[in-house]
Amino acid sequence: MEFMGAKDALCKVANLNIGLPDTLAYYDEASFSAGFKKTMAFQPRVIKQNRGSSGEGIWIIKLKAGNYCKAYGERSCSDDEVLDMMEANDNHAETHTVAEFIEFCVNGRTGKSGTWTSKGVGKYLEGGKAAGGQLVDQRFCPRIVEGELRYNMVVDSLVGIIHKKPAAGGISAVGGTGSIYTYYGSEEPKFKTLTENFLKRDLVHVMPSLGLASEPVPLWWTTDFILASPEGTPSDQEKWIVGEFNCSCVGISKCLAAYCKDDTPNASYSDISPEDLKEAQVYGDLMGTKAYGLLESARASPVDTSCITKVAGDDLGLMAQPKNPKYKVALAQIYVRSQPYGGSDKSSNGHRYDSIPFANGMITSGMSCQLIHYTQQEHDKFFEVCKQFDAIIVRCNPGQIKADGGDQARFDNGMRDMRKLGIQVWPSPDVMEFMGAKDALCKVANLCIGLPDTLAYYDENSFAAGFKKTMAFQPRVIKQNRGSSGEGIWIIKLKAGNYCNSYGDRSCADDEVLDMMEANDNHSETHTVAEFVEFCVNGRTGKSGNWTSKGVGKYLEGGKAAGGQLVDQRFCPRIVEGELRYNMVVDCLVGIIHKKPKEGGISAVGGTGSIYTYYGPEEPKFKALTDNFLKRDLEYVMPSLGLADEPVPLWWTTDFILASPVGTPAEQEKWIVGEFNCSCVGISKCLAAYCKDDTPNAKYTDIASEDLKEAECYGNMMGMKARAILNKCTGRGVGARTPGTFKVVFLRHGESIWNVKNIFTGWADIDLSEYGKQEAVEAGELLKAEGFRFDIVFTSVLRRSIRTAWLALSTSDNFAMPIINTWRLNERHYGGLQGLNKAETAAKHGEDKVKIWRRSYDIPPPAVSLSDPRHPANDALYKHVPKTSLPGAESLAMTAERVMPFWTDTIAPCIMAGRSVLVCAHGNSLRAICQYIDGMTKDDVMELNVPTGVPLVYELNQDLQVLDKYYLLDDATVQKKLAAVASQGKAK
Repeated sequence: MEFMGAKDALCKVANLNIGLPDTLAYYDEASFSAGFKKTMAFQPRVIKQNRGSSGEGIWIIKLKAGNYCKAYGERSCSDDEVLDMMEANDNHAETHTVAEFIEFCVNGRTGKSGTWTSKGVGKYLEGGKAAGGQLVDQRFCPRIVEGELRYNMVVDSLVGIIHKKPAAGGISAVGGTGSIYTYYGSEEPKFKTLTENFLKRDLVHVMPSLGLASEPVPLWWTTDFILASPEGTPSDQEKWIVGEFNCSCVGISKCLAAYCKDDTPNASYSDISPEDLKEAQVYGDLMGTKAYGLLESARASPVDTSCITKVAGDDLGLMAQPKNPKYKVALAQIYVRSQPYGGSDKSSNGHRYDSIPFANGMITSGMSCQLIHYTQQEHDKFFEVCKQFDAIIVRCNPGQIKADGGDQARFDNGMRDMRKLGIQVWPSPDVMEFMGAKDALCKVANLCIGLPDTLAYYDENSFAAGFKKTMAFQPRVIKQNRGSSGEGIWIIKLKAGNYCNSYGDRSCADDEVLDMMEANDNHSETHTVAEFVEFCVNGRTGKSGNWTSKGVGKYLEGGKAAGGQLVDQRFCPRIVEGELRYNMVVDCLVGIIHKKPKEGGISAVGGTGSIYTYYGPEEPKFKALTDNFLKRDLEYVMPSLGLADEPVPLWWTTDFILASPVGTPAEQEKWIVGEFNCSCVGISKCLAAYCKDDTPNAKYTDIASEDLKEAECYGNMMGMKARAILNKCTGRGVGARTPGTFKVVFLRHGESIWNVKNIFTGWADIDLSEYGKQEAVEAGELLKAEGFRFDIVFTSVLRRSIRTAWLALSTSDNFAMPIINTWRLNERHYGGLQGLNKAETAAKHGEDKVKIWRRSYDIPPPAVSLSDPRHPANDALYKHVPKTSLPGAESLAMTAERVMPFWTDTIAPCIMAGRSVLVCAHGNSLRAICQYIDGMTKDDVMELNVPTGVPLVYELNQDLQVLDKYYLLDDATVQKKLAAVASQGKAK
């Protein structure tokens, strides 16, 4: 509004076809006085102020004496030369000297400005450029008396032209001055030259010329043009120039009947005539279409990050960004310029060693992911860039921002501002703070994974009193909040072992001696209670004794607000057997690590000789903990921590300690949280990519293929979960209902037991394999992530189809809808091939013959007789179906003849009624439907494969014609599944 509406916009477009090169702008008295005197001496001018409206402050000026110089710059007007002037708001005329005009423009009505009849007050330069004070000086085009043209625009589309002719004797055609308006269509031949110059040549340059390259042209706007060519110029050579742009609340004149004035005080929408409303609605509909296109285009374009420094040398390993990303994600990193390699977590190109799997996981899930670096010198620019993303993954290791000269609190507040704008941040500063704080153990104390007798201290008095009481009762673990890798975590016992029988029976004296071990390196120390309290509160002092710890104490420094806290928890002696680390992608467990301390140690922190053993997420020996954590407690963790509005992090860990006594049965064991960690948790499978002294050039390609495959698996899962979270937050999942678009989801059943054995299944009622069940669950997760809510579901009568539907629906939280089972959606009947191994059959009869039987459009395999047990007439499932309708074998054409009546009579009407439909069926019954919808030829459908367990979405118009179709899974994985389907039936 500011840049387009400002009169100096005419200077910025001066060199376009629609501009006038000798257009000047003035922002102060000196430049205006000198410039105007020079231009006025050469030719008649138009002086335009910036702030007025309806022509106020736009002056058409001529020298009364007409004594113009022959060449620009030959002379300047003197102060006393007389000007004939007309103001465009009402076409009134005035006469003033040059000096009086300048004085009025600069200072308004004063003793030096003469007497003015203008309704305006002058002072056009008041406040200077920053406040909109400006005057534009343009050559007067005498043919303005013939009228101006107003081009009405919807974004880049011309929707109408208005010729505005001034009243006789006037120059301006402003409304209310007796001007005559003539309306033309957008393709009026007499203005063809201007229309082409404006739309085809200049329009693409207008916004960049105005300094608005990153902005689209407005939704509804106008441009006024003045004819600058001399009389007699052929129409195809005419030059029309911009008089002004207007995008500030331009009205739709067809709706004027709906606005109130003295004679129509009750005007309303219904007062608009049907003809005018119809035309206004056309404009509105076009605006909607253009707006949607602009938003889609904005989503498709990468975020412009050119204003911040590109730190990384390259993006080795990063996948190409999707053409139309569902969301735009940034992965924010920090490069410590004063440290070797940019910090201890960097690859040689400057990226974090595990950034690429994170980013590729987002890309695989249909989102873009751009890698950016934070530098404290570019703090404001960095967060302006961040505002353009839908989500930000923060991969800045604790302490690195400070190490690079920045302020962590300032960075965190910037990210908090992003959250306030609705931008997802993983993890947000509050999540990092509240989950990472040691008092999180108190907040989850009453969950299955918590220990009720867990206390937190934030000041010296509560710590001294509380610790003396708990220490007198049993061995304790005291944990500081700020350290890492076990520093400041103390396992403490009374040297005398004189514990009281009941909690609270006594408190320790200051001189009682403590045996202590620090978890960072398992070293031991002995101190009195008073020395330990002093060290924790004030650090090394004359009262704290001598410490060998690498730490400095002062754990309560700054109080609670600054993270000063100590957590006091019962010591669990079975920690010597090791801790369990649960690696999590949002709410999915992806792996378990058992970390056993070195003999004689208690802590299993890396570098202390501990032994790590790796388990899968379904390890039976830890089933009780896994069930307690994932099924009972996980949904309460974030609310317990005061983070009810935040999702669990993308990639995080929880360490567990066994609290049960020796001999407790595995199914009754109680494991308790030792700590949560979501602050830049690394993917250990990528460690080969980070630089250290012996690998200074480490890079992404140094990761072993097996490790990279697993890291990519984690990244892909993160991408799927991230997209699901964003869908939930924005309501933009593809499952959301879209007016005018009908959606149907096709789902081929998961792998069956006979699929595993490569046996022709057909109408045999074979159940899902375990992998098939997993596929169905994963399909449900994809549907849930995209927000699908089904109104009706159709399946075949075969259990592999029905079970797939059940599992997918329950996983996606779809419960209350009818499920219709019909034999018409059954798989193609394979006749005599049913029950035979596909590869063996191919070896016996030849792959070409088997392919014809399997995929030919109209050649069925050998049929089974009515007496054959494989004939459906002998199956009670089909007792209500006429025997004459039941096949002994089918080609695809015959399958289509069976399936399509059900599509036409039942499924299609549901779709057209706006119901959300899931069809869970089989490869060939779905091929028959897809062939019909897509208008495939017989040859095309021969090559069509449908992967198992992957939702296929069709978007259709009201005539059920295809608008779009896509799988809810990345293309690479779909292609692998399709290749597996295509390879069936080949001789091995």
